[in-house]
Amino acid sequence: MLSLSNQQLNQLNICWNNVYTEVFKMHQWESVKELQWFCERLDLKHIVDKRKLFFWKGLLKVIEYCLIWTVYALEGICPVVLQV
Repeated sequence: MLSLSNQQLNQLNICWNNVYTEVFKMHQWESVKELQWFCERLDLKHIVDKRKLFFWKGLLKVIEYCLIWTVYALEGICPVVLQV
């Protein structure tokens, strides 16, 4: 898993925001937050946070699935295929 310091993430976020500045011909001092909102896009910090949440959510689903199968195995039950 890639680990970035807050400073590195901030620097990458600046680069990400500069892309909007270039593409939409904005001035450096203009904020791109409203533009990102209207484009239904997130800044890089929020994208990273969202991906981390999806990762942990998926991991918890796998753990839950494994626990269910372990309980069934201990009780000698042959379950039908569970939906994950």
